[in-house]
Amino acid sequence: MCKLSSKLKTMKIKFHSIITLIAMIAFFISPLFFIGASQTSDNHDQNFVNEAVKGGKDEVEMGNIARTKATNVRVKNFASMMIRDHTKANNELESLLKSEGITPKVDMKHTMNDMGNKTGNDFDHSYMSMMVNDHNKTINLFNTESKEGKNAKLKNFATKTLPILKMHLDSANAIYNSLKMNTTGQKIK
Repeated sequence: MCKLSSKLKTMKIKFHSIITLIAMIAFFISPLFFIGASQTSDNHDQNFVNEAVKGGKDEVEMGNIARTKATNVRVKNFASMMIRDHTKANNELESLLKSEGITPKVDMKHTMNDMGNKTGNDFDHSYMSMMVNDHNKTINLFNTESKEGKNAKLKNFATKTLPILKMHLDSANAIYNSLKMNTTGQKIK
């Protein structure tokens, strides 16, 4: 009976030691999980800032090029709208970032790819195709920020800007689809 009692005491001490060790490990590791979660939310907002700043500046730059190279009047008008609306949004975002002490990390590489070599209808079609694709991506970015953003001001900016971006996409789609039509009203492949 003494041996059994002694074994039980030893097992009890080992059990308490293991529980104490687990508790100590959890105590010291748990702050790391919260730090990691905080950095993830900060990274999410930072990614939004980086992409929104780059995308907004790209839209203005491409709009300036399209305004001079486009041959279709609807494409030229769309380019002017891009310059106007995205300049306004860029200025608003820049002001917000200054007030929040957030610095965008943006590599502003030229995004027009081979667009500089295109002219006439080929340019118009390529530019509008790019606008449809870019606005789809931008709407997804702003939609995600408006739902999951941690910074209230960035979240509000994204939510407030979404209807304008959706209007841009609707316009871009309409113009792009009209460019695919030839003079007889049949779609060009």
